[in-house]
Amino acid sequence: MEEELLKKIEELKEKYREEIYIQKKNVPELDDLYYDLISSLAINDPDKAKYYAGRFFQTISVPCKIRINEFLLLHQCPIDLFNSLGICFYDYDVFMDMSSELEERMKKIFQKMISMSKEKTFDLDNYISKSIVYKTVDKLYLLKNDINNVKKITTDYSWMLEDVNIILDYLVKEKYQFSMQDIDFVEYLLNYSDYFDRFVNEAYFDKDIFNKLIKNDKFMNIEKLGVLLQRYPQFANEISLTINDTDKDNFIRVISSIDKNRCNALFKIKIQAIDVDFLHKVKNILGENVVVNPQRCSSGDIYYNIDELFEIDQKIEVLAKSLNDSNGKKLSPFEKYISAYIIATNFGIYKEESNQSWAVSSRSVYEIMRSANNNAIVCVGYVNLLIELLARNGMEEYITRFDVKEKDEGRFNNNDSNYIKDDNNHARLIVYLKDDKYKINGVYMGDPTWDSISKGDVPGKKNFQMV
Repeated sequence: MEEELLKKIEELKEKYREEIYIQKKNVPELDDLYYDLISSLAINDPDKAKYYAGRFFQTISVPCKIRINEFLLLHQCPIDLFNSLGICFYDYDVFMDMSSELEERMKKIFQKMISMSKEKTFDLDNYISKSIVYKTVDKLYLLKNDINNVKKITTDYSWMLEDVNIILDYLVKEKYQFSMQDIDFVEYLLNYSDYFDRFVNEAYFDKDIFNKLIKNDKFMNIEKLGVLLQRYPQFANEISLTINDTDKDNFIRVISSIDKNRCNALFKIKIQAIDVDFLHKVKNILGENVVVNPQRCSSGDIYYNIDELFEIDQKIEVLAKSLNDSNGKKLSPFEKYISAYIIATNFGIYKEESNQSWAVSSRSVYEIMRSANNNAIVCVGYVNLLIELLARNGMEEYITRFDVKEKDEGRFNNNDSNYIKDDNNHARLIVYLKDDKYKINGVYMGDPTWDSISKGDVPGKKNFQMV
């Protein structure tokens, strides 16, 4: 019988070659032969049935695939055979092209699998573990039977967007209560999902998982933060954000829409440079529940309340404005650099301090200015102050800091092959100066530290170390 069926199959494949391979049409007569062949072997010779299922996979129609699976379930065929046939018969493209009648038949197959699994007559876990690798749509139904199974599979395999959305949709409808034990699962789903808003608005999760989500840099942004705060304003404790220029309007919109009676979170925001208008708006909305870290001035992880920040910033602005005009005359780029150099080197007595990343009081411009009466300042501080003064005078793009390691009293000596072996870090700057007044056009290295005043010194002659 097997040989006879195979002969007829090959004859019909040749006869309907164009319909099968070009027009992609179903040939019912051919499907009947496939069904007879595989079903006749499925019980007594499952290995052969598996072989023919794979061999003719491309030409077996969807209705025939469903018929075969219905036969397998009815006759409780060996699980290994069912794994192989399930892999062959349920891929995602097939599911998307399926008619409603066929889809209903397929769902009944899955429901039967679940029922048999509960009766211990079908190894559902075995079936899932084998067929999941080939992205078969059975996962979209079978996994609904057990949330732990969903969590395990989703973190073990890469899913299509449609798959994730269907799983999320199911969990939302079931009002599944997420907790911290689900955090990896939730983050995985949201990282791949395109309907974050709906999930947050309709799902249920606790305070811990909320605060974990808002710290996830993979998918969190200001828009999504706004969705979370609208849904769970009472859960927010501390929210850290970096606000770029393009984010400012969105941030104002988000914090304006928060229910202030339910949200007492402290907002810790990092910004590149001070934007007075933006920060005034933020303060008017959030009051004292916001602190700011200005990045351009190398403030490390130190945050300031907005009033204090404005007060310190005004001190820097007064120094910066002194570069704009001298006795009624506008300063040239070189004159601005020299003026800033003098201000920076005269600012304070050099005080050595740990060069650990957390030690910013002698390095951050804002910390230096905040403690101006009793300030500690080291090489990084002198350079950062000089750069900030020039940046506020239109020279931000022409100057930068660089750090070196050196061996001998701060002398820059390329001929000394050992100069980078010492552990003493030192900060210098590089500046591009183009000044027609002084016929200057070049890139220079500057080092203000060695012209800074020491204890007991008074400001005096400068060497203006530049090469």
